[in-house]
Amino acid sequence: MKIGITGTHGTGKTTLLDALRYETRFAQYAFLPEVTRWVREFGHNINEDGTDLTQELILMRHIHNFWMYDRMITDRTMIDCYVYSKWLWHQDKISQVTMDKVESAFLRSINEMSYDRIIYLSPEFPLVNDSVRSSNQQWQNEIHSLFKQVIEVYDLENEFRWIHVTGSVDDRVKQVLRAV
Repeated sequence: MKIGITGTHGTGKTTLLDALRYETRFAQYAFLPEVTRWVREFGHNINEDGTDLTQELILMRHIHNFWMYDRMITDRTMIDCYVYSKWLWHQDKISQVTMDKVESAFLRSINEMSYDRIIYLSPEFPLVNDSVRSSNQQWQNEIHSLFKQVIEVYDLENEFRWIHVTGSVDDRVKQVLRAV
């Protein structure tokens, strides 16, 4: 089973991923941390300063992870890549060519090579500065708004694989366990 955790930055995706590692049900799963952090480790700008290169590297890593693991839980999905790329494209920070690549992969991910379960987290808690992700509240609101638009346009919330979890980390883990 392929499980993706999605939502804007600062919603607890990494925290949930780390908590699920301790569940025996997922003992045989690969736990894949956020690919954006992987790109940053190579010295590339992320967040509001993403570029064509960063978005294409993130895209390639998502595709790689999807095809490499039969059982995985990943912090971020192609939905995230699409939403963040869309924001960067609206800001003229990435090209139409990159946006087209990301959009094509996103559409394939929701139509052909989809995750078995997508866990969605919306903002519930104040942003925490972790020195990696942006702590800009305005930007989080803009990204969250784009998530809501994409969810509505592609009817993702009514997809049988979609799970919106809320509450404390323990509450979220329990909701995930019930859903899978």
